[in-house]
Amino acid sequence: MADYWRTETDIIKLRSKCDIGTGCSISRACAIDGNRPAGRVSIGNNTTITEGVMILCHDAAGTRTNCRIQYGHTIIGDKCFIGIRSVILPGVTIGDNCIVGACSVVTKDIPHDEVWAGNPAKFICTAADYKIKHKK
Repeated sequence: MADYWRTETDIIKLRSKCDIGTGCSISRACAIDGNRPAGRVSIGNNTTITEGVMILCHDAAGTRTNCRIQYGHTIIGDKCFIGIRSVILPGVTIGDNCIVGACSVVTKDIPHDEVWAGNPAKFICTAADYKIKHKK
């Protein structure tokens, strides 16, 4: 698993194009969109970003129809867990202490302390209910 997670040196390099808090675990196999003219990615403290996750702050699809590129600040709070192969779309804010289930597509803001999953991602339960259900 040593090659699975980015090292602190890798994270320091990432900080040149996005904001990343302390104590984060970020897979080497995830894509974090760079700093764009009007969009940026911010990740809070003690957050885990797993393999294949894509975090975007721009949408260039409009260029195919002569529309402008859309930009947005994409924010992931503290103590979040973003499941494998999830996509976080531009301009979305994920609150603190949230879980995003595997293969989810997050198209809108997620309030603090919630679990969301699916395509598009939908509310599943509160973080407190999740903890009760999955307690060892």
